[in-house]
Amino acid sequence: FTAMPSGAGTMEMVDGVPCYQVKRQPSKKALTHPNKVTSLDHLVLRTDDVSRTRKGLALLGLRPNRETTAVRMGVHMLFYRLNSTIIEVTGPAKVAPQSDGKTKVWGLTFTSRDLDATHAALPEVTKAPWKAVQKGRRITT
Repeated sequence: FTAMPSGAGTMEMVDGVPCYQVKRQPSKKALTHPNKVTSLDHLVLRTDDVSRTRKGLALLGLRPNRETTAVRMGVHMLFYRLNSTIIEVTGPAKVAPQSDGKTKVWGLTFTSRDLDATHAALPEVTKAPWKAVQKGRRITT
């Protein structure tokens, strides 16, 4: 996070995660990359205290669109939709007594114009694409 594209505002730390507010969308040319990735679909933040992370995101004016503890036993999840990108916050349903007080970027999911081309460009770090649970979609990890 030492260099941001032009148009990015100042950095704010939100519960230990550096955040920038982008003032304008990049040009179509800037979105063209050989790996065919076109956008960030979602960002996953792992926290040891969901309530603390929620308060940090609220300072940026963000409110969760969805909240659940029903997906996994003992896991509390928040979902925020920012235009086409989702921020997913996941952490324990109960705060551990020995919390390290840090939130971490745990995962990124990108959208690709051509998933086979993305895999071909990144064969050493991706698996061959397969059908996703969502009808008509494919994934790679």
